[in-house]
Amino acid sequence: MKTLLGTIGSAACIPALALATSTTQAQNMLVDPGFELNLTTPNPITPATVGQGWALFGGVYSTVKPESGTHSLQIYGNNGWSGVGAYQVIGGVSGGQQYTLTADFNTDGVGGQFLPNPAILQINYLNSLFASIGTVENPGNGYGGLQTGTPPFDNTGNGPWSVGTITATAPAGAAYIVTYLMDVSGPASDLFFDNASLTVVPEPSTLALLGLGLASAMIWRRRQ
Repeated sequence: MKTLLGTIGSAACIPALALATSTTQAQNMLVDPGFELNLTTPNPITPATVGQGWALFGGVYSTVKPESGTHSLQIYGNNGWSGVGAYQVIGGVSGGQQYTLTADFNTDGVGGQFLPNPAILQINYLNSLFASIGTVENPGNGYGGLQTGTPPFDNTGNGPWSVGTITATAPAGAAYIVTYLMDVSGPASDLFFDNASLTVVPEPSTLALLGLGLASAMIWRRRQ
């Protein structure tokens, strides 16, 4: 009986461990998330150019201040308080599924700026006809995004990087997700984004299976 239970336990924990690996190492859905490939898609993005990289609307790929690698997304200050930056459209979205957009951000500290630029992360959803059906709204922010707060400022541009993140549930009928990285400001300092990611939030049932798999693995290990 002990041998049989041990065999069952070992068989059960093999797919469980595979599930644990795939869950803990969530796949990044973005193309060129670190801006290293400089893949630019014409703006506006169309169904034919979905998943081909970033469309720039005021942002540029820059070597001035990367967090890692050699490039980052640089957004120039003094943009007249209009939304500028980059966005990307990804297909294969499922209604009811949660998605998390994350990006690191910083500034160059030029001009002795004491009123930091707001870093904006935004998620939109499109249906199969490429029409907007939902935006993550932030009260008081007319751009429909999440104002992450103010980047660290030491007026030299050598301050630490901050992390902005936003999670949103896809509405019914969603087929595409639109991810924005933006700066909305008038100050002189430039804003930089790097190491962006878009991941699927594991569903509760998946987490429950993961917990069961880990428990099976522990039981099997004790029986060895």
